[in-house]
Amino acid sequence: MQEKHLTLAQNTCAARIFLNTFGLTLENLTDIDEFSKIKVFDKEMNVVGELRFDNGKVIIVANYNNNLLEASYDIAKVFSFIDRECGNALFGEWSSKIEFKVKNSNNIKLSGEFLIGCSVDSEFGIKCLCHPLINCEVPNKGKITLKILRDGRTFGVDISSGNYKETIDIMPWDDLNGFIKHVISKGDYNPKRYKHEYRKYMGVFTAGRGDEDKLHVFLSETEWDNQISFINEFPPKIGDDNSKELVIQKGMLMQDLDPEMFEKIKSLREVLSIGEISLLDNLLSICYDSYSDEELEALLGIKRSRMNYQDGANSLKESYFGIGQDSQFLSTEQQKRLLKTNRKNV
Repeated sequence: MQEKHLTLAQNTCAARIFLNTFGLTLENLTDIDEFSKIKVFDKEMNVVGELRFDNGKVIIVANYNNNLLEASYDIAKVFSFIDRECGNALFGEWSSKIEFKVKNSNNIKLSGEFLIGCSVDSEFGIKCLCHPLINCEVPNKGKITLKILRDGRTFGVDISSGNYKETIDIMPWDDLNGFIKHVISKGDYNPKRYKHEYRKYMGVFTAGRGDEDKLHVFLSETEWDNQISFINEFPPKIGDDNSKELVIQKGMLMQDLDPEMFEKIKSLREVLSIGEISLLDNLLSICYDSYSDEELEALLGIKRSRMNYQDGANSLKESYFGIGQDSQFLSTEQQKRLLKTNRKNV
């Protein structure tokens, strides 16, 4: 296993994706060295910040729409090797973990990680995935944590305020922990009774052994020992376990069972916005290239808005690697060969 670093120019690809998510544009420079100061523009192409390099780190600062955005990440290390057992296949992988925080005039605090992981493989093609984590503190409303493609969660939200707790887990392939799950608890927890003062637990799960052709739709709402509402149904599956139809069915069953969960997801748009830029919409577009629009709307209740990449790309992978352009990573011939490999392994 060999270790080297991405060039400074290659490291700016992660920064460009990150800034585009916040509605910003990174200056397109051809010659970049450790002394470069690369401009950051808003949507009117006003200079609102810069990217620079400092002691092995990439530093980003932007001040726009009464928001101060600060971010940094290490120059990415590339781990690569030649696989002699697979016809001298080449493999390389790296990641950029951008840590950021946003200060704004309404005292909503945003912080988190914007993790981009990439690989180039002569056998399996090229991959690029984004795994964001966003922490949000809203005055008088508590804390919200959003996780996308992290910790086993396709989409996860944790909300807490005093003794109010709420969790949304969307994991459409997880037979063990549930495909979609929404849990709300209020008031104190009594360890002797193993109960919360109020708890509502609902979701779509596997039906278990012997009922592999069914799903399990469940809801239990309690206040101490009193059962307020209860649903326990086993609808037949539509499509096979890996089908688009079954993913959509899981989402639609949850929408019928628990429409409030989807209203809560939509409400995150307002909280996770900077001016007219919806971070939530942009993150959904960036992170879920492998999901169809129909699947995403069924699972999240939101119609996908296409991300406005500054280079006009149609996907995260295309934008990061510069597919169809003068790529920082791949020659035109390599692009053709690796994209062909990708299609073979979809």
